Amino acid sequence: MENEELLKKIAENSEKSLKFHRISALCLIGIFCVVLISAINIVPKAQTTINEIYLAAQSSREMVSDAQKTMEKVNEMTASLTDTSDKMNELLVENSGTITESLDKMSKVDFDGLNAAIQDLQDAVGPFAKFMKSFGR
Repeated sequence: MENEELLKKIAENSEKSLKFHRISALCLIGIFCVVLISAINIVPKAQTTINEIYLAAQSSREMVSDAQKTMEKVNEMTASLTDTSDKMNELLVENSGTITESLDKMSKVDFDGLNAAIQDLQDAVGPFAKFMKSFGR
């Protein structure tokens, strides 16, 4: 009888083990299904996100390139302005004597006398201009 009891216990343990193996297999199938469904949902979204990141990186590269070109142009303009300023300084230094002399001569002009002479000329020529206008009609 001992063998029969031992065989019964082995059969019961085998049935219990089979039951747990079936449950484990169903759980693994369930986990596989969840992972598969998640992958089906996540992979396209991840691919779209990666494509958008790539496009953003490409756009950033173009913007950096444009910014570098702009900075180069600004540097050229700065160099040009500096050169122009240096040339103007040279011109002023070379012509400072002439400019000072011209300003001195202008300050010595008698503007009151010049205005009086212009007024005298207008007074003298005015009647002649009226006389000539009468012939023009």
